[in-house]
Amino acid sequence: MRIRRFSTGAVIACAILLVILSATSSWAQTFRGSILGTVTDSTGAAVSNATVTIHNVATGIDRITQTNVDGSYLVPELQIGTYTVTVELNGFQKSVTTGVTVDVASEKRIDAVLKPGAVTNTVTVAGEDLPQIDTTGDTLGGVLTEETVKDLPINGRDYTKLIYLTPGVAGSPDQMQRVAKSYLEIDMHWTEGGDSFDGDDYLTDWSRWSGTFTDILRNGPRSIVTWNLALDENGKPNIGPFNCGGLITVHSQTKEVTYSGLYWCLYHYANAFRRGAKILGSSGGNADVAHIAGRNPDGSIAVILTNAGSTKTASVVVGGKTIGVELSAD
Repeated sequence: MRIRRFSTGAVIACAILLVILSATSSWAQTFRGSILGTVTDSTGAAVSNATVTIHNVATGIDRITQTNVDGSYLVPELQIGTYTVTVELNGFQKSVTTGVTVDVASEKRIDAVLKPGAVTNTVTVAGEDLPQIDTTGDTLGGVLTEETVKDLPINGRDYTKLIYLTPGVAGSPDQMQRVAKSYLEIDMHWTEGGDSFDGDDYLTDWSRWSGTFTDILRNGPRSIVTWNLALDENGKPNIGPFNCGGLITVHSQTKEVTYSGLYWCLYHYANAFRRGAKILGSSGGNADVAHIAGRNPDGSIAVILTNAGSTKTASVVVGGKTIGVELSAD
């Protein structure tokens, strides 16, 4: 990868780019959902040690937990479907919430207020009567409802583009551009990028990632956010069904730090482009060399050329100026 900086006034800005080349350590995306909530008594005080049973109506499987000292509970990694949530504790009436729907990557909050009385007495609440707003955090998936499909305007009437508005959905560069042109009022951001920790080229695939970043930034997204920041030699503490890699690996015993290919790619891009940069039109004569150019807020222009093949001479044209460079292999 070669980075060339120069200044010029004869440039044309094609699109606005907000570069946020950062990495986050977070929960891996999931194809299941969660039910959580808080249990209190009629005075509003937290109720601890209450038994919470999450019953899958379709399969008959129960997940059982108890509330914490603050009255909270969480049951993660539930299959999508309909559930009944039962909360009970000696000295209180049983609380039952029926018809609780768990969708992909959703967190459904089911709070309960226990009233004094015998456990044999039951207070039942219908799940469809509960608030449907997710107040627990960002989701990495979702369900496109009939209302979503009906209410969103689609430029060109291509209904298949709706799927790319769902968080967690992956697509090709041309699909990103098509979505950006169809929904001009919506900002796009590329998220959750990362390799498998067990990948053979995990530490050396920086040129492949650079080509991917070029495709991303040329097709509409305003930021790039990767997956885990730091992991140990066993790929932990990544949590979830995917063995996602990170930017760096810190050995738990020797404290030795190794850097992934994705780290080196981010290193180059972060040095080239600044927050608030604008992507510029660029063209080149080498079909196998990826290129992208941007103008930074200070007026400097950064050009990144990525050569994933053998040594070659490459050129790129930006704002009427031609840049020729010798690129080493990979």
